[in-house]
Amino acid sequence: MESQTLILKFQGDITTNFRGINILLSFYHEMSSLKSCAIVLDFKNLKWIDSNLSAIFGAVLEKLIRENDLTFYTDIKFIKQNFDVLIRSGFIKTEEEVVDERKSTVSFKTFSPEDHEGFYNYISEDLMCHRGMPVFKNKEKEEIINSLMEVAANIDEHSNSKSKFFVCGQFFPNKGYLALSIVDLGDGFLPKIKEKTKGKENIDCHFDAIKWALKKRNTTKVNTPGGLGLSNLCSHLEKNKGDLQIITGDAFWSIKSDDIESNKEWYTFSNEYNGSIINLLFRQN
Repeated sequence: MESQTLILKFQGDITTNFRGINILLSFYHEMSSLKSCAIVLDFKNLKWIDSNLSAIFGAVLEKLIRENDLTFYTDIKFIKQNFDVLIRSGFIKTEEEVVDERKSTVSFKTFSPEDHEGFYNYISEDLMCHRGMPVFKNKEKEEIINSLMEVAANIDEHSNSKSKFFVCGQFFPNKGYLALSIVDLGDGFLPKIKEKTKGKENIDCHFDAIKWALKKRNTTKVNTPGGLGLSNLCSHLEKNKGDLQIITGDAFWSIKSDDIESNKEWYTFSNEYNGSIINLLFRQN
């Protein structure tokens, strides 16, 4: 039997916030009910997409291709004319050499969870040297690199991920910040933390698992130091008016949503994401 071809239309803005991420997660859950189909991704009604969210897009496409035998197509000519940032970042491949003349992207890359050296080089050379990153003192720069390396180590050691993880960034000069997304296809925060805290704190929802992971020195590692990566990143970004966003399961948490008493909110997705998404928004000095 010939496989069915479907058209999936994107519209509106896909930005680094709850609504934008929900569009991509809803796309994944809609496609996950299909098997052995060809899907045309239609971006003609899309107004905007943050390139760093290519990390999420790439992760869910990888999962759908591998587990559901789906094939995806899009209009490359239209992408070149309207969303060339997705080509300049390396997310959408063409036969032409990738050149980011605007220097507004941090490359779309994938890493195996155990490729610590490759990720270290990416963070040190692609991210920290990017024109959109704030100017750091040596000690602060080293702390950020170490914290990001711990985040990657957690993917290797604790997320039970059998797949590579995905990263991509974009600099928004008019807004004065650089956004980096790190996405894995593992189990997310809750299973390991629930096991670790059983009989003590009884963490049994995704939001509480995120809050637990953000506390300094909290770690699921056994007889090994840890628990500083997310905590240090959160402290740095909060101090510099940036943002840290964490998505796992049905929970969306960000620095800007942590203080409920200041009319800030945290959100719950209707469809769970089995993995973790970490978005870091570094604001320029």
